[in-house]
Amino acid sequence: METRTGGTPAERLAIAEIVLRHAERGATEAEVLVMARCRLTRFANSEIHQNVAEANVRVNLRFVRGKRVAVATTGEPTRRPPPAGGDGRADQQLVEETPDWTGLPESGPIRSVAARLPTARPRDPGAARRGVRR
Repeated sequence: METRTGGTPAERLAIAEIVLRHAERGATEAEVLVMARCRLTRFANSEIHQNVAEANVRVNLRFVRGKRVAVATTGEPTRRPPPAGGDGRADQQLVEETPDWTGLPESGPIRSVAARLPTARPRDPGAARRGVRR
């Protein structure tokens, strides 16, 4: 997988399944999130200052054993699963119990989202250029 581009959806799903299999060794519950792209818009003086985007793979694992919840993240998913996986004994010793933990949400079908937010653009593109000070 090309981690700099975020890979294909099938590759990201395969990574999630591998991490989940590792977590199942010691977890009572586990959640895996594989992210491929991040976008950020920075504002200054209530105006768009900078748009930033990157494409890489980041894996987040929430590992639950009883009422102990550990979270691990890695940007190197092709090397090995996040350390909260495995048998979870180290995490169980480091993480305090959460007395009011009710568990992860039930899984269900993933619905496709047909709509998306419009791209932010200035109402008057010339205003953005005129606002730049040199």
